[in-house]
Amino acid sequence: WAIDLVVGESVRDYSYANLPLVPYPYETRGGSAIGEIPDGLCRRLWPSRTSLAARTVFGKTLIDRGEPWWVHLEHYGDKLRSELSIAFAFVATHNHFVLDRGARIFKQSAPVIKLPSDASIEDHLALVGLLNCSVACFWMQQVFHNKGASVDSKGARQTSVAWDNFFEFDGTKLQQFPLPAGEPPLGLVRRL
Repeated sequence: WAIDLVVGESVRDYSYANLPLVPYPYETRGGSAIGEIPDGLCRRLWPSRTSLAARTVFGKTLIDRGEPWWVHLEHYGDKLRSELSIAFAFVATHNHFVLDRGARIFKQSAPVIKLPSDASIEDHLALVGLLNCSVACFWMQQVFHNKGASVDSKGARQTSVAWDNFFEFDGTKLQQFPLPAGEPPLGLVRRL
């Protein structure tokens, strides 16, 4: 009853590294919650059951919504059922996009791009290749918020050397990325 959790700092160089496992009390990825919590998971979560049951979304607790206390607070099954996604690091020094083929869930620090359901693997690979290229990196560093490189003694962000700046890669601005016309070069992307 565990699944890999993708966090932003794990998304690097077309792949993931060091993904933590988190409880996933569902029948299938994107499916409905299991009917009864397994003993091992129950023993692990039981000390936190009151806090877990009191979590709210839009002012309603899990109990108000008719959900058991052990499920995830926000579980969007319809978004998890589609196998292919493109994940990226929300905060990073440069562009890190990776093709995900399912069997993972994502923290807010690793948002995902979902293409239409009829999009092929080649469509996904083409977009990953374009988003990871150096021209895209240049565009993103002009458009996205520069968070600086470090924090001074008062907590303010500062820039020391340009290559060490962190950028906030948000989905709204990412939608403005200019896609080139014509066929994308898929050969190198497939190899990577």
